[in-house]
Formats: sequence, structure tokens, C-alpha cells
Amino acid sequence: MAGELHIGNDQFQYIARISHGKDSLKMLDVIVSRGLRLDRITTTDIWATDTIRGEHPKMVKFKEIADEFIWRKYRIEVEHLCAMRNGQKVTYEKLFYHIQSDLKRSATRQAAGLSCTKRELVQETQNRIYTDSPSQSTAEERGAPSSRPDF
Repeated sequence: MAGELHIGNDQFQYIARISHGKDSLKMLDVIVSRGLRLDRITTTDIWATDTIRGEHPKMVKFKEIADEFIWRKYRIEVEHLCAMRNGQKVTYEKLFYHIQSDLKRSATRQAAGLSCTKRELVQETQNRIYTDSPSQSTAEERGAPSSRPDF
């Protein structure tokens, strides 16, 4: 078949993706103890901002120690990857502001389609919903069941 892709065994890479948890670390032992091929070890890091990791500092430190242990034991350096979009690191901060921006654009487009009368009607309805709903204490005084579990 024309255009068919053939990859020889010498071109394959055997990659273990780890989370640094006990199961991942045990998996490395099983791979090596069974004599299976292992070319690379990778993990994916979470980032809060471009410079601040999205994990607890103690977990970051543990991963550094584990990486050193893995290097000493298997002589394979753990490659730290991260999510990328359009050549840039994906972070919680970027996602947050991207989503906020999308929400604002969407709300602006929706509001532009409402006439002044419709906007006022929506606002009036929202005000009525929030001011007319009974408070928790009023519901309890009437004997209404609480939505919170009773412990």
C-alpha cells in the first residue's frame, strides 16, 4: 500500500510515564527486573504560573529526590514535560484569565443582543429571585428539611 508507514523495532522508544507515586516507582522496578527495554522516563508537571509549580513545595522536593534516586538506580534521567499550547506553557493562571476573557466576551455579545427593556426585565427577575427566596432560618422555622446532612 502506497504511503504506508513502516517502523522497525530499532526505531521504537520504550517510554515509562510516571507520576512519582508508589505504583509508578514499582512499575520501573518491574520493567527492569523482567529485563524489558526502557529508553526514557517522563513525567508531566503542573504549573500555577510560568515560574511557580502547581504542586505543594514538599511534593516538588519529593519529586526531585525521587528523580535523583531513579537516576542512581536506572541511569535514566526523568524528563519533566508540561502541557503546551501554541508554543507556550499551559498554566492555571493562563487558563483562568483565558476563561474569564471568554466569559466576558460571551456576556458582552449576549448583552448587546438585549434591548434595554429586556435587560431591565432580566435584572428585575434576578432581583426578585434573590430577594424573594426564603432564608435558611425562615425555612428552619417552618420545619422545612435542611439540605445539609445531619451529623
